[in-house]
Amino acid sequence: MKTQKVVLTEQESDELLHNFLIKSYIANGTIKVTPSEVRKNLKIEITKDELARDVEMVQREQIDYVIGYQIDSPTAEDMPTYYKIVSHVITSFNFSKYENMTIDELRSHLRVYDERTNKAIRGENLIEFEIDRACVGIYSQLKGGIYIEEDMSINVIEKIEELKSHGFLNEEQKRNIIKSLM
Repeated sequence: MKTQKVVLTEQESDELLHNFLIKSYIANGTIKVTPSEVRKNLKIEITKDELARDVEMVQREQIDYVIGYQIDSPTAEDMPTYYKIVSHVITSFNFSKYENMTIDELRSHLRVYDERTNKAIRGENLIEFEIDRACVGIYSQLKGGIYIEEDMSINVIEKIEELKSHGFLNEEQKRNIIKSLM
């Protein structure tokens, strides 16, 4: 039996790698991954420098940011302490309650940012203890995270309609563009 080689897009590879890094943080309280582990587990070629750049980005944008967003009124001086506490607690945190939840169900337990309304939202089932909330927030990154983005497909179609209404596109051009997006 022949196996078929799967080719991932850059975006798919990045998402796979970032999830791998987040899982490492959850397991170890820090991101401990080598290029050879990435190659072995994900079948993605990566240099030491590329991995270091990705680790730094995930640490800053998907871990530290989430911790800060889930903490009640943190000061800059308090954040290193919160980072240490979360990195210790997360390694033994029981995620079983959250494993089968959809991203919307997870978000109901967290503070999230909704880009569509440009507002912070407190979930209706907000986890009271902020360290636990931060741990669940980091876990939520594996399923979509705390940042609700605009539905870009609707935005693009609205923009195409707008271009047509202003005479920049005719009906056939509009149909062809929309067809190419599907």
